[in-house]
Amino acid sequence: MITLSTGQGFLFPGQGVQSVDMSDDILEEPEARGIFDRAEEILDIDLYKLITRGPEEELNSTVNAQPAVFVDGIARNELLKKKGYRPDLIVGHSLGEFTGLTAAGALTFKDGLRLVRRRGEISSSLDSKGSMLAVLGLEREEVEKILKEADREVTVANYNSPKQVVVSGDQVGLKHVKEIAGNRGGKTVDLDVSGPFHSPLMEEAQRKLTGIIDRLHFIDPEVPIISSVSGAPERSGSKLKSLIKRQMTDSVDWVSCVNTMVEFGVESTIEVGPGSTLKNLTRRIAPGVDNRTFNEVY
Repeated sequence: MITLSTGQGFLFPGQGVQSVDMSDDILEEPEARGIFDRAEEILDIDLYKLITRGPEEELNSTVNAQPAVFVDGIARNELLKKKGYRPDLIVGHSLGEFTGLTAAGALTFKDGLRLVRRRGEISSSLDSKGSMLAVLGLEREEVEKILKEADREVTVANYNSPKQVVVSGDQVGLKHVKEIAGNRGGKTVDLDVSGPFHSPLMEEAQRKLTGIIDRLHFIDPEVPIISSVSGAPERSGSKLKSLIKRQMTDSVDWVSCVNTMVEFGVESTIEVGPGSTLKNLTRRIAPGVDNRTFNEVY
């Protein structure tokens, strides 16, 4: 049983929220700049230059976008802690789950950052012709029916909100899904990604990442983390280590994760990242929860 003291949840976003000005609002804070400086020492890349001057194409590459979003999230988490914000539960969207693990103390900053960098490198090096597609305006059950009709290697990658589902798979299958979804009144958006994330097509990448995760030490987190794999709040470092190994091929059910937070008593959330992507998704799932962005509280 989890006893809540603040009724607050922290939400860590995934890849896609990055932009050249993503961290401009925090970089004058010594704590935040210090975290970026540590990241540059660990990775031996000029991360500060990349997120302030770009070029945008280089920042958007998976190998750079993932550590950039990770470091931005950890820096924001430190600033929120300085202000006295303490979450009762943490949940991360895809890449954001690694940020959440580190923010909760299950991984050291050094291990978390290196793991995310390798995750980006492995994902970027995939020899895959697959991609991802957002399906808007249709219920999840309808999208699942469409995938069966498409009869290709396409699966649900993300259940983002009641009427936003992201699917992942090969290009031919995605083309079939677009045609069928359009005929059913849905709208589709091609996602600019380097591979078919959160699908069985990521098995090779998952095996490579598992070998790296096996060498890392996970400890029990200071704050329970809702795993996207189990869908439940987890407090065991060893279990979180086992679950995160499956994340690259499992779908992210953000709807279920948010509903779990609410079931455990979370009444307000803060998106610990730039922008309002998760705030907007979460309020469609749990409109009764006070969903806010970092800039609205800091």
